[in-house]
Order: sequence, then C-alpha cells, then structure tokens
Amino acid sequence: MKNKVNDFVNLNKQKIFIIFVLYCVSACSIGVVNYPYIDDIARRIEGVGNFAAHYSRYLSEFASYIVQGSHHLTDTGLTTFVVSAIILTLTSVVVLYVMFDGEQISWVSAMGSVFIGINPWFLEPISFRFDAPYICLSVLVSVIPFLFFYSKKRYYFLLSIVGIFLMCNSYQGSSGIYIIMLLTLIYRDFLKGVEISELLKKLLISALAYVISMGVYLLETKLNPELALRGDTTSIAPLKAMPAAVFNNLRVYFITLKSQSTNAWLYLAIVLFIMFFVYMTYSSKINKLISSIFGIIYIALGSILSFGVYMFFSTPLADDRPRYEYGFAYFIAIIMILLGSYSSNKVIDYVKGLVVVLLVYYSVSFEFIYASALDSQKEAFEDSAVMLAEDLNDYVTADNQTVYISSMFKDSPAYLNTLKTYPILDDLIPSNASLYWPNLLWFNTLTNLNVNLVGFDFNTINMDTLELLESNKLWDIYQLNGEIYVYTK
Repeated sequence: MKNKVNDFVNLNKQKIFIIFVLYCVSACSIGVVNYPYIDDIARRIEGVGNFAAHYSRYLSEFASYIVQGSHHLTDTGLTTFVVSAIILTLTSVVVLYVMFDGEQISWVSAMGSVFIGINPWFLEPISFRFDAPYICLSVLVSVIPFLFFYSKKRYYFLLSIVGIFLMCNSYQGSSGIYIIMLLTLIYRDFLKGVEISELLKKLLISALAYVISMGVYLLETKLNPELALRGDTTSIAPLKAMPAAVFNNLRVYFITLKSQSTNAWLYLAIVLFIMFFVYMTYSSKINKLISSIFGIIYIALGSILSFGVYMFFSTPLADDRPRYEYGFAYFIAIIMILLGSYSSNKVIDYVKGLVVVLLVYYSVSFEFIYASALDSQKEAFEDSAVMLAEDLNDYVTADNQTVYISSMFKDSPAYLNTLKTYPILDDLIPSNASLYWPNLLWFNTLTNLNVNLVGFDFNTINMDTLELLESNKLWDIYQLNGEIYVYTK
C-alpha cells in the first residue's frame, strides 16, 4: 500500500500542491484579521483550553498540547491556520485516493475536494484560532479508515472504531462524514455490479464499528459531569419522542441550509445534483432503471444522514450555529469529486467542470468576503470600545464598577451591506450590539476598564429620574443614585 500511496502522490503532486495553496491562503486570510472569534477571546487572555472538560474532546486537548508545546494556551498567530490547512490537504488527498483507487485524478475532482474545507459552513470552525486544527482533525480521522475499505477488512473495522471514537473526541459535528463516505462507496460499487452480499458485509461491518464507537463515547460522556450542565444541546431525545425529534431536526436542518444560501449557491447545487444523477445513471454497469432508483435513494439518504447524530438530539441545533450543517457541505464535496471523473464525451466533461469550478470559485470568494466582513466588524467594535471607555473613565470608580447599558455597539456599515447578499453572515459573525459574554470580555480586554457591563431595558425606568452626564451621536450616559447608565443610540 505504501508504494501505491507514493505513486498516487507522484502522479498528482501538482494538484495536491494547488489544493494546499488554496487551503492555506483561505485559512490565513481569516487568521490575519486577528478577530477573537467567540471562545478565542477567553483562551487568548486566560490560556485555558478545557476542550476535554467542557466538550469531552480529549483528542483536541491532547493535540493542543502538541501544537502549543505546552498545556497553557497562547495565541500562535497563523500557526494554527497553517496546521489546519495541512490537515485539510491530507483529508482531501485521502478522499481522492479512496475515490479513485490511487489512480491519477482530474483537475475538476481536485478542485471539488477543496470544498471539503472551503465552504460557507466550515468557515466557523476555521475561525476559531485555538480550535480549528482539531476540528479539521475530526474530518481526517473520519476518512482514514476507508484507505482499507477495499483491501483489509480487519484493518478497516478496527480503524473505523478508532477513527469514529477519535472524531467524537475532537468534534462531534463531523459524525456524518463517515456515513457519507460509506454510503457513497456502497452506491458506487452497486452501480459497478458488485455482489449485493459483499456490499451487505461491508455495510454490517461499518455499522457495527459505528455503533461500538458511539457506545464507548457515550460511556465516556457519562464520566464527564460538566456535559450535563450544557442542557438539551448535548442530550439525545427519549425513545418515545425520537420520531418527532428526528423529523423536527431534519426540517430545521434543510430550512436553515436554504435560508443561509444565496440564489447562486442554490441553483448551482441543484444543477450539480441533477448532473450527478444523470452522469452516475448513464455510466452505470447495471440496469439503468434500477440505477436511477438507487441514485434517488442515494441523494435522499446522503442529504439526510449528512446531519449525523445531531438528528437524534432533543433540541434542533441546525439553526443555532452554521457549523452544525457542515455534513451537507461535505456531501456536496463528495458529489463534486465523483462528478469530476472523466467521461467519453468532452462536452459533458466541460459542462461538469464548469459547474464544479463555479461552486468552488464562489466558496473561495466567499471566504475572502467573510474575512473582510470580520475585519470591518472588528475595526468598528474596537473604535467604539475605545471611545466609550474614554467617556466612562470620568465616571467609573473603584467603588462603582457596574455600568448598565442598553446594548453594545453598532455593526459596521460595510458588514451590513455585505449581509444583504450573504444571509449566512448573520449567523457566522457575532453582532457588535450583542451583550453576550465574548463582547463584554473583549471590551474590557481592549480598554482595561474592567467594568461589569449589565444589560438594561430603558423602557423599565422613568427617564426623567436620570441625570444626563454626557451625550453624543453614539450614546447617552446617565447617572442615578451613583449608578451609571448608558443608552446606545
């Protein structure tokens, strides 16, 4: 196998290099903005990971020690982004190797593989300066077992157990990746005329490995009392409520995917699925009618199962964070990779290539758009934070560190303009106005004011009772009984 891998790399080294360049440039474009993305702000100033304690991600905890060279976290600049690009490149290479059995690949398939890590729903994981490499690692360990899918069943079975378990211990949102890989390979082998009995054997082996891994991980989580504090976001629905929970989770999953997508993304994705269905049916070695039926089944099951274990949760997570929908983006990446296979008709190849390249282009382009929007938000927040701190400095004392505030700051006009075209940004980029803990911590980190900002509804108080201390275009500062109030305009 070693020689076969070496031959594959040599045959496709130019394509692999371009894949790495695209991953590296895209990831680093986010990294150079230096935006403290949610958890990053606390990790940056406190140096605490807590990957294991808070999320039962023990692989992330251990891997962070290797990347950091210490148990204490520090901001390593672009290091984690480059490491993420390397891991994603390895993932693309493994997937391409498996899908094409170590043979030479087309440029279209190579570009399609980049969608694994460069897509709107994976931007959030990449944005976490301290978490990104380990979330990327969850995708890599999910696909590694398939290197032995066609050779050594024992290795495949054991590596599947290990890989799925490690995936759970790095990022549970990748739980649909293994399923998509398995479903795709079985579907493709079925179209090639492989015996049903052989396919069923591999399906049973894979299902057993998945159940064993998830069972062991479930036991592991029971030993972590902190998970229970996170409520329904980590709980599986009761057996009686499972059908309703699955239906509702999937409903929210697909509605959210649609609402977060631009028209261009939606139309290209629809065309992609249609072309894939026609191409796979046409190139099938078995009865075309049967092939078309199983093509529909594959697309339907792939779309559903891409959500992974999240479909069984008590509370819908898909509309909470974009990263929860990553499984569907991975499914699209796999379809693009397969669609990039050469056919006997050059015109068909050109049309397929155009659709794939356009989708990849829009994804890479959106990566830069997203980075620019992050930069705009960061600049707007920092400018407003400094100005408010200067105004509050005259009124905040050691004995009075609490400030009651209606909201934080206005969002960047450039960001708001970009939001009109890309609705997913509303879920990807935190609002500057939000009074959630990262913004509050960020404010104090920037200003060293160390005040306790508390949200306050000015509709609950008689404004005439407040003493106006200062007023400008951005906010009014009031005082009442020694307490400071800020009304953000």
